[in-house]
Amino acid sequence: MKRVFVWMMMLALLCTGSALADLRVQLPMDSRCTLTLPEGMVYDGPGEEDEAAFAWVSTVYGLEADFICADGSGIRYLEDMIPELEAQGMEYIETVQINGIDMMVCCYTPDDPADMPCIAYIFRDGSQIQMIEFWYADQAGADMTRTIMESIE
Repeated sequence: MKRVFVWMMMLALLCTGSALADLRVQLPMDSRCTLTLPEGMVYDGPGEEDEAAFAWVSTVYGLEADFICADGSGIRYLEDMIPELEAQGMEYIETVQINGIDMMVCCYTPDDPADMPCIAYIFRDGSQIQMIEFWYADQAGADMTRTIMESIE
């Protein structure tokens, strides 16, 4: 009986440990929004070659998440951004709502198969525009982007 109790306690600790491994991250510029990144994603600091406030990467998931924030005062509706997004090569631009937040989702497919494709989520956050770009290596990474975004609050 004592062994069963010890095994149950160890199992409970393992389950608690894995649940605590996920990380709640606040979006840039003192955003009101947070989301949960899965265990295995590593902070990669602010972008040097791009506009990212910070990034998280994972070789386990083949995934990079770039967090970008810009002044949104000149943008009345998210849809006003569509011509600029299309000019940048974004395609399949769709308006969705996740956890009560209106967003645009768009994809980028590179011409070079060696480059990673991207799924970007764009939404208004007060007077700011938040963009989370997920660069992924395979379908599992692409699927993980939806899971991450469904955790947004």
